[in-house]
Amino acid sequence: MVPVVKAEAAGFEPKVSVEMDVPGQVTSRVVTITLRAGATSLFARPRRVVVEVNGRPSDPKELSLTAQQVAVSLSWLEFHETPPARVTIRLLDADGGHLLQQAEVPVSMIV
Repeated sequence: MVPVVKAEAAGFEPKVSVEMDVPGQVTSRVVTITLRAGATSLFARPRRVVVEVNGRPSDPKELSLTAQQVAVSLSWLEFHETPPARVTIRLLDADGGHLLQQAEVPVSMIV
């Protein structure tokens, strides 16, 4: 007889899902992005994520069923740099590095 082990019992509970609210346009050198967690199950584990704006990463943030929303402010452009026409905003799993969400956003800044 082969024993049956459920994934939850073995420590393989899924992580919470995380999505970012992306602004319609970027208007300053500091961008704020709101992250929201959603339950994939009642036993979903917390997830650590990183937001990148044009390759510049934020500090990792952890979201869970009890901490379902967090705002990330990220300085993505130095004062001596010319703003690009568009930026790529990516949401990455901080532990596995895989891409959770990505968006291309226009930049509208007065320099």
